[in-house]
Amino acid sequence: MRLAAGTILGHYKIISLLGAGGMGEVYFALDTKLDRKVALKVLPAEVASHRDRLDRFTREAKAAAALNHPNIAHVYEINESHGINFTVMEFIDGETLRAQILQGPLGLQAAIDITSQSASALVAAHEAGIIHRDIKPENVMIRRDGIIKLLDFGLAKLIIDKDAQVDTSAPTMLNVKTKPGAIMGTTSYMSPEQARGLDLDGRTDIFSLGVVLHEMVTGRLPFAGTNSYEIVSSILSDKEAPPLGNGAPEELERIASKMLRKARDSRYQTTKDLLLDLQDLKEGLRSDLKLKHSRRSVTSPYARPDTKRLATLLLLLAIAIGIVAAGLYIQRTKSQVAIQSIAVLPFVNENKDPNTEYLSDGIPESIINSLSQLPNLKVMSRNSVFHYKGQPLNAQAVAKDLQVEAVLTGRLTQQGDNIVIGVELIDGSDNSQIWGGRYNRPLADVFSIQQELAKDISSNLRLRLSRNQQQQLRKSSIRIRQFRFLHATQMVRCVIFIVVIHDWLTTLKSEG
Repeated sequence: MRLAAGTILGHYKIISLLGAGGMGEVYFALDTKLDRKVALKVLPAEVASHRDRLDRFTREAKAAAALNHPNIAHVYEINESHGINFTVMEFIDGETLRAQILQGPLGLQAAIDITSQSASALVAAHEAGIIHRDIKPENVMIRRDGIIKLLDFGLAKLIIDKDAQVDTSAPTMLNVKTKPGAIMGTTSYMSPEQARGLDLDGRTDIFSLGVVLHEMVTGRLPFAGTNSYEIVSSILSDKEAPPLGNGAPEELERIASKMLRKARDSRYQTTKDLLLDLQDLKEGLRSDLKLKHSRRSVTSPYARPDTKRLATLLLLLAIAIGIVAAGLYIQRTKSQVAIQSIAVLPFVNENKDPNTEYLSDGIPESIINSLSQLPNLKVMSRNSVFHYKGQPLNAQAVAKDLQVEAVLTGRLTQQGDNIVIGVELIDGSDNSQIWGGRYNRPLADVFSIQQELAKDISSNLRLRLSRNQQQQLRKSSIRIRQFRFLHATQMVRCVIFIVVIHDWLTTLKSEG
């Protein structure tokens, strides 16, 4: 029985029906106490009368409520009123990914971004010991500002007895027994191990997300059929997924192929590894786009290139850069000595918001773990530094107490869906600042912030890292950032020097 508009459940007022499925109806409602919009999921009475289904409903709410991540829809509470069991969830003003796919394939940038945000949500879930098991476009909501929210952890951590009957009215469930064990999930997005009813881990979500990525780019499912049994047969066959095509870059093809490998041992082993590759791909595409724009801006369609003049300029530029670089290198090696010990203190949560406390503790802990992998660098353990949390700090006193050369402090502020982090690297001998940085990023990019921080800190500790050591700090493609060591004034001097030399050579040639 559907609830009429105006129905009151506890302190929630029903406004309208949003949708319905096998495990209940979802209503748009108003929290009259806090005056906020919410989504209210009601468990039907006929389902609530079955103990196993009621237990599943409760497990769903608990699984989702245990997760706190900007790309996961928040669960506020589970309650019962007038014999009606319901869950109160975050209301998301946007549309499902399914609605966008129905309009045609998405652009490559949009598909990569949605996949990256979804992977970030799954990293948090998997680290909490929760697998989703029903990743599909209907469970991915896209807000109007482009932030995605992963919905419906209804199958998360769900263990079903092999003799249990699956509710066939639910559109996201299939009861196929290729071996003892019930199969649950949406057929087209199942992993091979899920279709076989095997024990699952986070790699099943990676496969399902790979199916979603393929569908976003191509508008088609990689494993298709006219009915559920044909689809399952295609998923279980030895035939791998077809390539994306549609102008997809080679790196995206590699990522999609690895996500959809039938043997889970050949797939990405963790969502964190997948997320790192996706973030590297995004950065690479942004760099390529900037390079294309810069080429267009400096190139006139009417200009005729003077090949000899260009070759001369390039030669002179190389000589000038070599001279300046050599001078900077000599100066730097004379003046800098590597710092060999550091303490990374807990960050100050300036919002004093308990919901972001995990970030003010977790980011320093991640930096400690990253830096501790480097040789010849002593990094104080988490237990050594976290008892300073919440205390007025004097970096010089802390350095003396812990017997380290440098101390890293930080402040964290959440501004809407963005996180702002300010850090200072302080010399323990005289309390002077060695380096400071400010990072303003979306919350969804929290893992890339941690990696960027660790990389910047190691650079400012004046450590000379080998290629393998750099990869330990950040598992990613190594991109050469050309001329980063040159200051703007030195570059101007180089250009002036080149022009003067070139004009002088031209004059000599004409007089000769």
